[in-house]
Amino acid sequence: MDEAKDEHSAYDAKGENGREITAAWDGAMRTKRISPQVYWRGALVGRDCVKLLGCLAFMQDAMVAALTKKGHSPAVIGNYTSTHFAPLLALAKAVPLLRAVRLLTASEIESLAEHTAEYSEKFSTAFPRSYLPKFHLLVVHAVNMARKFGTLGWFAEEGVEALHPKFKAAQVICRQMPNPQARLKAEMRHLRAMAGASSTTTAGTRKKRRSSAAVAAAQNAPAAATAMDSDPK
Repeated sequence: MDEAKDEHSAYDAKGENGREITAAWDGAMRTKRISPQVYWRGALVGRDCVKLLGCLAFMQDAMVAALTKKGHSPAVIGNYTSTHFAPLLALAKAVPLLRAVRLLTASEIESLAEHTAEYSEKFSTAFPRSYLPKFHLLVVHAVNMARKFGTLGWFAEEGVEALHPKFKAAQVICRQMPNPQARLKAEMRHLRAMAGASSTTTAGTRKKRRSSAAVAAAQNAPAAATAMDSDPK
């Protein structure tokens, strides 16, 4: 959240935190291997968002400890946690239902409506000047879409995003081909092969390489079968 980050920066600039509070947050993020993306102005994307929502109790404990060490009063600490963590705790309850790659039950859809409404109320109260397009989609349209189609996870972009490393690998394989059209066709063939292999083989295992004798035996098998079929005996 840009507004929350700007608030931290303002405190640091005035010396009210002495940078210890921001440093404590960054240290807790590193402990959980949560990595902000430089190209998104330090925001979290993809799996790092999910990782953060999965360890909010740890992050809150780390921040409470840092604020206590700094000498802030319980009232200030309570205001900090309610401002920054209450919206995230509500969002953390909604995200598993948003990401579920299956049909949701009627009760789950109603739970999703409750969690998104709670998130909307707490986020808008804490950060009244922040109202981004994705926030609008989440709190206004997500539940209606879930009620209409029975799921949101089936339409997520995560499956396509997961193909990026495979496409990069296919590009590396074909990078020496001078003809751009032929290179793209070859990349797509490799991509389809890699995507198909990942869905039919166990993750993390390699296809077993056959020996030359095994290859020759497989090639000669059709001929041997034909010979047996033509044998008068």
